[in-house]
Amino acid sequence: MKQNLLVMFVKFPSEGKVKTRLGKDIGMHQAVELYKSFVEKLLFSLSESSVYDLLIYFSPIEKEKHFQAWLGSGVSYYPQPEGDLTVRLSHIYHKFADVYDAIGVIGSDLPTLSRDDIEKGFSFLSQFDTVIGPSTDGGYYFLAQKENQDLFSDIAWSTEVVCDQTIDKISSFGKTVTFLEPKQDIDTIADLAAYSEYEQYLKKE
Repeated sequence: MKQNLLVMFVKFPSEGKVKTRLGKDIGMHQAVELYKSFVEKLLFSLSESSVYDLLIYFSPIEKEKHFQAWLGSGVSYYPQPEGDLTVRLSHIYHKFADVYDAIGVIGSDLPTLSRDDIEKGFSFLSQFDTVIGPSTDGGYYFLAQKENQDLFSDIAWSTEVVCDQTIDKISSFGKTVTFLEPKQDIDTIADLAAYSEYEQYLKKE
């Protein structure tokens, strides 16, 4: 029986490759350690759901064994293709749309995201075509859909209009959308300062 797939975008934690905006303020080594803690906390929080399968969508492809050594063998892995975010998002839907009833995607920037949040999002698909978890910076931390709508082309990624442009696309297809509560990604030092459990990372090494 088909069910839902949750795809988690993960980059290999190398200095200068992850959390670079934060790295300018707290140091690149600290940024890497912070990113690793985000991924590990998310993996712990989101594993073992009866509602969805969890897939680590990793980059770069040559680091697969390193990812398995880092995050273990209890989760599935699939490599991201070369290309921009439009290419990578579109690819995962084309690859798995016939395998699962619905596919949701998340990044690695919101360690407070819980299994309950994700399961709630998938439950809304019984009444709506698309579910979005908007982030306070104008993007989204979660998107799930039942059909492979072309929601990812011609989007101004990394801007404050990402969510609005995506909603416009959904409307243009005549599809319905509902929303989870807005949440704050951790992309800047101001974002980080809002989370007391990460205050040890605020001092630059």
